Amino acid sequence: MPKRPVCPGILTFSCLLILSGQQIAAQQIDNIRNEKPFTFHGSLANNLILYHTSDTVARRQPVTYVMAGNFNASVYGINLPFSFTLSDQQRDYSQPFNQFGLSPSYKWITVHAGFRNLRFSDFTLSGHTFAGVGIELTPGKFRFSLVNGRFNRSTYSNTYEKVDTLPYYKRNGIAMKIGVGGKKSFVDLILLRIRDDHKSLPQDSIYPERTPEQNLVTGLNSRITLSKQLVFDGEGALSIYTSNEYAPGFTGTDAEKLKKAENIIVINQSSRWFTAARASLVYKIKDFSTRLEYRRIDPDYKSLGAYFFNNDVENITIGPSFSLFKKKFLFRGNIGLQHDNLRKTKKTTSKRTVGSANISLNPVKWFGMDASYSNFSTSQKAGRMPLVDTLKIFQSTQSISLMPRLIFMNTRLSHMVLLAYNRSNLNDKNPGTEQLTENKATTVTLNYMLGLLAKKITLTGGLNYMLLHNSQADNKASGVSAGVSGLLAKDKLSLSFSNSLLRSEYGQIRGMIFTSNIMASCQLGKHHQIRINTYYTGNHYQSDSTVPSFNEIKGDMSYVYTF
Repeated sequence: MPKRPVCPGILTFSCLLILSGQQIAAQQIDNIRNEKPFTFHGSLANNLILYHTSDTVARRQPVTYVMAGNFNASVYGINLPFSFTLSDQQRDYSQPFNQFGLSPSYKWITVHAGFRNLRFSDFTLSGHTFAGVGIELTPGKFRFSLVNGRFNRSTYSNTYEKVDTLPYYKRNGIAMKIGVGGKKSFVDLILLRIRDDHKSLPQDSIYPERTPEQNLVTGLNSRITLSKQLVFDGEGALSIYTSNEYAPGFTGTDAEKLKKAENIIVINQSSRWFTAARASLVYKIKDFSTRLEYRRIDPDYKSLGAYFFNNDVENITIGPSFSLFKKKFLFRGNIGLQHDNLRKTKKTTSKRTVGSANISLNPVKWFGMDASYSNFSTSQKAGRMPLVDTLKIFQSTQSISLMPRLIFMNTRLSHMVLLAYNRSNLNDKNPGTEQLTENKATTVTLNYMLGLLAKKITLTGGLNYMLLHNSQADNKASGVSAGVSGLLAKDKLSLSFSNSLLRSEYGQIRGMIFTSNIMASCQLGKHHQIRINTYYTGNHYQSDSTVPSFNEIKGDMSYVYTF
């Protein structure tokens, strides 16, 4: 059994919290008479979903319910927010669906309890849900945060549905952030330690490859306002990750580098270290701004305080934006260079060029247009092995969209005509594969909306067309849509009815797809609201078609109480 590391600094942090708590109580007493004695408000929502299909494969359960609540009580200025979610979808997953959390706050003091998710920085603790406790203190320029809790609960694999419930060790962690500054300028030091409890799963697990993991991440996060026009943002992190607590020890160059962390995390043959960094400069003046950003993340970079990282990537981007003619013309662009294979371990190195531009034009009140263009290209070069030209990837994806609109309005009627055109092409510049990867997509929609302002009724109608072309076949769809919506009973009742009919064609397969939606929302007094949504989908194909015909109905009923 490996030696379990300890963190002597935790005792020191606990003492600091106790001393801080004594100062907090004194600050509360000073101003408590100026606050309201008690307030309580929030909302409670109940949602019932009914589902039926004639298809042989159901896409969801016949009956599903969800109950959610958000409440906030204030006692002499101390906020006590509380939230919960209950559902019949609760299962033995690593993170439960039913969750309760509380984050009371008073001035510069916030306490967290239950299921919470916090963000210290991009590369350390970044939005991972945990069940535990935490505290955040921001008196003046001082910044301090500490959280401690369970990041995954122990689950056992279902023998019959192994993929449905994978086994997980109970995962506990602690994270601390200490720094100085405010919203405009700050510097934070961050420490995160997360480890699996090796006793939380039996040794005879049906997934022997599941091993207890440990992770130690240290980070520096900063923002410096250099002037009114120039702001610097930067972050760096070092992560030490041990994928198997039971692995034997080792010696060598990496062992010497990681030796200093042996008192906090188990170091053995499965231990690796990674780095991640980002930096940006933002320059702003009246009608112009630009952002220059650099980012580098090592291959397999991991922090158990975050769910996902796009790693093995280094890129630099610049994004200018400006406006002209009293903001009647707006431009926003972006161009960047990116590559992977940072440690030269892959067979090939991929390079990407990203470029995009967005324009918004509003010369007069009755006419406007939005337009965008993007070009993403990918190419390869040899890495640790020679690259065969016929297998080399050299592709670019181009897309363009145009959205002109006409709006006419008077005291009785409003008219809006909206045209949306989108086209994207995948261009393969490798002669050996261009015939197989050819892909083009075009969509066109034309919508008209008529508003009867006095009666608060809106009528809509539209035409739709879609074409997807690839090396196999063409997939076409065209159709119409229509709907009506309005407000009744002194705006307390909202009703809408919308329909669409599409004719689809894929090769020799032809069919019709009809969808319909009825929505009603009723406000009963100040505190009660009832919503009902009904969705119908009908797919109809020829009897000898390989695509099955089916009808599908979903009903969504909810009741919301606010106070």
